[in-house]
Amino acid sequence: MYCYKLIAIKLINMIHQDTSYKYLFLFVFFFPFMGLLLSLYYWQKSWAKNVFWFACMYMAFVHIYIPDGSVLGEGVDIGRYVAQFQEAHNMSLTFNEICNSNVSRDFYQAVMTYLVSRFSGEGHVLYLFFGIIYGFFYSRNMWFLLERLPKCFSKWLYLLIAVYFLICPIWNIGGVRMWTALHVFCYGALPYLWDRDHSRLWWSILSIFIHFSFIMPVCVLLGYCILPNRIKIGQLFLNIVMSLYLLTFITNMLDVNQIGAFLQTMAPNLFEDRVAGYFGEEYVGKIAEHIGSHSFFYKVSTYVNQYVILYFAIIAFLRIRKIKDRAASKVKRLFSFALFLYALANMLAIVPSGGRFIYVAQMFLLPAILFSLTNFSYRYNGLTKIVLLSSSVWLLFVIRAGAECYGINLLIGNFITALPLETNVSFIKMLLYII
Repeated sequence: MYCYKLIAIKLINMIHQDTSYKYLFLFVFFFPFMGLLLSLYYWQKSWAKNVFWFACMYMAFVHIYIPDGSVLGEGVDIGRYVAQFQEAHNMSLTFNEICNSNVSRDFYQAVMTYLVSRFSGEGHVLYLFFGIIYGFFYSRNMWFLLERLPKCFSKWLYLLIAVYFLICPIWNIGGVRMWTALHVFCYGALPYLWDRDHSRLWWSILSIFIHFSFIMPVCVLLGYCILPNRIKIGQLFLNIVMSLYLLTFITNMLDVNQIGAFLQTMAPNLFEDRVAGYFGEEYVGKIAEHIGSHSFFYKVSTYVNQYVILYFAIIAFLRIRKIKDRAASKVKRLFSFALFLYALANMLAIVPSGGRFIYVAQMFLLPAILFSLTNFSYRYNGLTKIVLLSSSVWLLFVIRAGAECYGINLLIGNFITALPLETNVSFIKMLLYII
């Protein structure tokens, strides 16, 4: 008891003094969920992003991969990855055998599966290592925004900051390839677009090896690395990309098969079979059936998310297009890239799985919107406040989705007790049992 009291005292001192990390991380090791809450509440502290990273590791560690009442791997990416991992461990598969058994051309998941399977066959251990990588890039991308916000800003903007945090939250790690690639890509691209920092661009290129589909945003980024040096991002350029963004909301009338045929001709031979798979009739039908099964809550929250972003994109566009100071040039560069990428994502959203790139675009558009609202004074009228409050619908849906990935272990467990107290009963299942 005395030990816990000592740790608590040291923790309080740490929060207010920003000195040694030793006792703080010891506390988070035993109470990771509390560490998560502390990192968000004290986000301006120098230790916050590392404590958040540490908490993300734990959340990846206790992510449920065999939901109660389901078959391992049935329709769930994480179940399939764990099944492959356990097979690799039990049969001592070589790296080549793992790659040959892996239907994807993405190397990251295969490499991690091979390395971790050499010493463990526990799926939670695999996802702990996935969480170390995912949590690092996730935390850095979140604090990229937070560290650049002014010290004082409207409390209403915390809703938009929450939207940014939950565009690709830690529980997306179940689909580890796509969503790790998203954060790795953003980790390299955001500093370049904001500060012209070239040193991390190679991280964005590496995202292709985590998920092959990131060849598209990487090509856009590399093209953008060339164009801004020659073409000033002025009123005409902003008008063009804003028009593209608005017009692509009607692209659902395009023909899926024609787009698939075009992409197959443009894709490198290495990825040709993957593109064909994503546009094949069987996959299209499977995704259509899956989308049709989505709840009313899901559909409403998706529309709310899209139109909240649209509303604030228009506000940001109207505010920054005529401002010519140095801060505005940074916002314009980030904003124009986000709009162009969003326009492409809107076009891809009409095909199976293409809608995921909307979240990639939002990872750039939300910071641009927040920077424009905080750097250039804006009055929050009644309509704006209503739109901000409506974003709560989407936030609640994302949190509810996360509640399917975790059980009571998240709240009361730690790195020592997680495996002995493992439960496959999620918060949603527990609620249904109680009702």
